[in-house]
Amino acid sequence: MTFTRMMIMAIFMLITGCTAQNIREGIYLGVYEGARIENRREMTPAERANKPDPDYHQYSTDRKERIENETR
Repeated sequence: MTFTRMMIMAIFMLITGCTAQNIREGIYLGVYEGARIENRREMTPAERANKPDPDYHQYSTDRKERIENETR
């Protein structure tokens, strides 16, 4: 019984380890989209049309570049 439990735990750890990055990205994407929607709600339709928001992937790329430039 102990061996079976250890195997189940090992398989579970492998599965969650492989998907941890995807889960983290999904959470960050959800938080970003929620904040973006909240901010856009306070804008008028004309302001929304004139100021498009970047999608999450563009935002994360820009953020990584800013962090790299600040640490140099």
